Amino acid sequence: MKCKNCKKYFTPHKNLIKISRKLLKQIISEFDLEHPTNVILDRVNISKYKLLKILTLIRMEMAKDVPNTFSGIVEVDETYIGVD
Repeated sequence: MKCKNCKKYFTPHKNLIKISRKLLKQIISEFDLEHPTNVILDRVNISKYKLLKILTLIRMEMAKDVPNTFSGIVEVDETYIGVD
């Protein structure tokens, strides 16, 4: 790839955050359980800067996978919503 600023060619790294797969799984698990950043920091031994960078990358990837708007028809059973 070519840098847009300095025009030099480089090879991008696959692991942008340079942490183990096990640690990344733990961070994703904590994030998925909606734990606050401070709680995740207490449970995982990394810097706050690196954790915020990882969480930003996770959110960016999640934003790419937004389902399309449903435009069909839904049939609702009246007994389900309590209508007599």
